[in-house]
Amino acid sequence: MTADGTVPGQGRAAEERAAAEARAVEQVTAALLALDLVAAARVTVEPDRRGRRRPVAQVVLAPQAVEESRGSTAAAADLIHDWQDVYEWTYTRSDRLIAADLNLSGWHDSYTGEPLEQRQMLEWIDNTVDLVGGTGPSRVLEIGCGTGLLLFRLAPRTEWYLGLDLSATAISYLGERLGPATGRVRLMQASAQDIGAPGFTGRCAAALHGLPAPHRPDTVLMNSVTQCFPSAAYLTDVLDAAVALLGPGGTIVVGDVRNLALQGAFATSLERAAGPDPAGAEQDRRVAERIRTERELLVDPAFFSVWANGRPRPVRVSVRPKLGTAENELNRFRYDVVLTVEPTVARTCGTVSWQWHGTDGLADLRATVRSATALGRAVRVTGIPNRLVRPFTAPHPSGAGVTPAELAEALAGLPAQVCLSPTGRTEGDLAVVAAPRGLHCELWDEPPADPARLANEPLTAYLERKAPQLLRQRLTDRLPAGLLPGRITVVPAL
Repeated sequence: MTADGTVPGQGRAAEERAAAEARAVEQVTAALLALDLVAAARVTVEPDRRGRRRPVAQVVLAPQAVEESRGSTAAAADLIHDWQDVYEWTYTRSDRLIAADLNLSGWHDSYTGEPLEQRQMLEWIDNTVDLVGGTGPSRVLEIGCGTGLLLFRLAPRTEWYLGLDLSATAISYLGERLGPATGRVRLMQASAQDIGAPGFTGRCAAALHGLPAPHRPDTVLMNSVTQCFPSAAYLTDVLDAAVALLGPGGTIVVGDVRNLALQGAFATSLERAAGPDPAGAEQDRRVAERIRTERELLVDPAFFSVWANGRPRPVRVSVRPKLGTAENELNRFRYDVVLTVEPTVARTCGTVSWQWHGTDGLADLRATVRSATALGRAVRVTGIPNRLVRPFTAPHPSGAGVTPAELAEALAGLPAQVCLSPTGRTEGDLAVVAAPRGLHCELWDEPPADPARLANEPLTAYLERKAPQLLRQRLTDRLPAGLLPGRITVVPAL
């Protein structure tokens, strides 16, 4: 041992290892930067689980490459296929098969990870059935029928019901359990985008052979499906295809849509539920990371008005809050949309419009709606505080406001509809539109002027999740096995 306490040769070995690691870092960094998917890279050498020192990389993806991948049909198809795998696995397990017509597999609380309460799910189902049933469906095409939570309850009211699902397991499951509804129900394995494919109407006609004509739906239903779509463009294609299937007066019900306008509020609520509130900057960082890595499609309610405004056939849009009483994520952060294609032309009428004030009461609102509509006038009230979401959206929340369910109950029996207030005020606020029977009043006089960001980009998060595997595959041709990074992490910036 030398005077400084080191073993002869030990210092030289450490220096050699450090030099070898520096060369490895340089070589791996160069290999990563040579890939068109990588804009920046940082490589270090760290011990793996077995104690072996291996390169570890952080990378920033190249925006142009991400944009090109995001715009490709292959990336969208890959994401849809991943969702198909998820639901094949979920339905194969069927770990919450409560009754033949009540399979709640896959419905979990985002805050706890536990299954959503059966009572809350039954309320959610009943409200959705009431929403669809209120449109008077006779011939229904359901996209994403799943385990039949809606199909079993709506099909007996129809002439025929065609259920589509991407999952072969779901189709098989339903086929084994239809019972008395079998005669009017047909099932088909298909994706949402398949409804716009050439020959789809022929497939429908073949599937519906023997059932009452016409074999053209009057209602297209997709409930709790849009969050699995890869992009707003995909949603647009599906909506356009649905419109093409419908005749005048036909209805599209898009249910359980995740609300982009409330994405930050939902992310904040999840962080609050995860534990003690961190410092403001740290909570902001965590919320921003949740938003950046969101895997599902979220859509601003204004999207549907912008979409409808660009269609060659007129489409009436009604955006509805969830009317459940449970204080859960489904009722707080999701909504329903009813789209009517070439609606019966209704005469418009004079409208009484005002912004809700804290002193307004439900009894006053009911009296105003009743008197105005009796005199042949419409009523439009916006900015009604939604008590379910105000704790997560208002800077200084209070107990003021009402829930959508309370508002609907107060207006029961009147020609009034509870809607979501136009985006731009406090997000998630409610509105009321009322008009004398046979007349019509628009909530939105015109669509938003700037439709720039009316949906998020789940394909970006999907590509970030898939990028490490893809990069590792590409590096195998450029690096020896010993230099392949043990871990590659995608980060927004270095």
